[in-house]
Amino acid sequence: MMKRKTSQSLNSVDFEKAKSKRPYSTSASISPSGMYANFLAQDLGEQVMPLNQRFSSKKEFKAYFCGEEADCNRLRQLLVDIPQAVDYEDCDFICDVINTIAKSISRYGFSRFEILHSVDKDKKLFKLHPMYIKNTYSLKIGTVQIYRDIIYKDFEETPGKYKISWWSNSQTLIINSPKTLYSKSKYQTILKLLNKFGDTPNTSLMFNSTGKFSNIGFDFKTAQKNIVLFRNKLTRKLGYHFRNSDSDYITEFYLAHKYVTFKLAKTILREHIIAHLNGLAKKLEINAEIIVKGLPTQTDLSTMLNQLQNSEISFSDSLKKSDF
Repeated sequence: MMKRKTSQSLNSVDFEKAKSKRPYSTSASISPSGMYANFLAQDLGEQVMPLNQRFSSKKEFKAYFCGEEADCNRLRQLLVDIPQAVDYEDCDFICDVINTIAKSISRYGFSRFEILHSVDKDKKLFKLHPMYIKNTYSLKIGTVQIYRDIIYKDFEETPGKYKISWWSNSQTLIINSPKTLYSKSKYQTILKLLNKFGDTPNTSLMFNSTGKFSNIGFDFKTAQKNIVLFRNKLTRKLGYHFRNSDSDYITEFYLAHKYVTFKLAKTILREHIIAHLNGLAKKLEINAEIIVKGLPTQTDLSTMLNQLQNSEISFSDSLKKSDF
């Protein structure tokens, strides 16, 4: 079994030579291809955090590293390969980190990183290296990637032999879709089903209200209604509205309810990512953590849903208070 030089997690690695292969726009064969699957993946992973501090609708919103200055710098160094740029203030940097990870989870059901540490062990510097999605598989005992070497000759690239890279569980950080929403495999199944049934009516084969197949002939309106029902049953926990394309079948109350539920799903995803990053920092003996304040929490939004159901809050107030 062979290892690439850039796969030396938790061994001495020169950060400058460890080239980052970002997993967020790589394998088209894995990412959603259908229109409604793409809608879901894009909208769930977008603005889990505000784009930046100025963009937030909450004046009290702030995100920061909490701890001694040296540990805060180590935590920032750990995350520096994840966002699209590094010259942000801490709040904007944290927003970009969390949103980038959320986009990967919403598109693939997970986000995977290799854990590197610098050549200078005395500094105890670590870095999360985004791992390539295509042909990379998570097993119970670790992560494996099958890839082809590229041979460079006379300025031309030629595919070489197939090789295998291996990472143990201690060498990787994998953030899966939060189970309180859907497990990774369940979420991937939802995307596949949306790809298969979500775009155009299949008038001879469609799910009925019980979730079983039923032959509905060539009644287009019934087929279209069943598609809407199918999409909503699939994403019930998320409360996704498919960009209001289903609004003809939903009352004003349920539109508000769906909006708050979808914000709750984003909040669960945000808090899930932060918990994993803070947990890794603790594991690596970095005595700092990411703190986010001023945004609605899971408890806030769950309470708001109860208030909506009991007519204790107006639709407009629920939309305003649940916004980020």
